[in-house]
Amino acid sequence: SHFHDPIGFTTSLNNSINLGQWTGVTCAHRHQKVAKLDLRKYQSLRGFLSPYVGNLSFLRHINIADNSFHGEIPREIGNLFSLETLMITDNSFSGLMPTNLSRCSNLIAFHANNNKLAGEIPEEIGCLFKLQKLSIRRNLLT
Repeated sequence: SHFHDPIGFTTSLNNSINLGQWTGVTCAHRHQKVAKLDLRKYQSLRGFLSPYVGNLSFLRHINIADNSFHGEIPREIGNLFSLETLMITDNSFSGLMPTNLSRCSNLIAFHANNNKLAGEIPEEIGCLFKLQKLSIRRNLLT
């Protein structure tokens, strides 16, 4: 299995038809699309972040900090044009920072401290004109 969920987060996903009732998921009132994914409080989720997260086109906030996600940040994160905050601090993400993160043109805050991200910081990050907070310390970046 690619995902370990000892506290039953995914159980709430399977037992509810209304997305807004899913634990850690907030939907926009107008169109009932997922706008916020906040899984920080679980602190025991582990596995890969699914590339399907890129299909959540109305997603504005992701907070999966303080868990045990690993592997690369999926390139598909660049499909989230409405994304404003991306909080992945205190996980074990590795590999390069995706250059297409620059496609998240509404990104205001990106926190990725305490991971295993490596390589150079992509210069494309400089194209994120709304970015106010970038926190990437304690990685293997050059």
